[in-house]
Amino acid sequence: MPRAASQELLNRENLDDQGSGPHLTRQILSYDFLDWFFQLELLLATSTEFQYFSDRLRFAATLFRDGALMWWRTVYDSVELTSWEDFYALMITQF
Repeated sequence: MPRAASQELLNRENLDDQGSGPHLTRQILSYDFLDWFFQLELLLATSTEFQYFSDRLRFAATLFRDGALMWWRTVYDSVELTSWEDFYALMITQF
């Protein structure tokens, strides 16, 4: 996971009230997921630290909460994701 850049991202104004990121829970509607994913991509685009898919994926996973985190724990080792598009496709089918 990127070092200083991830901390800088977590300190920016466009994050939630606790300053820890745009959380994704399982209790959201599909249009909320699209907004969440859009915001995630904006965050990732602000840093050169997230050029590699593995770094982007790890950062995104740190933003999962509650049911979304439990879901990710169950699929993390069972799916083979090779691109950001694969990750998006998996997420859109779930949320």
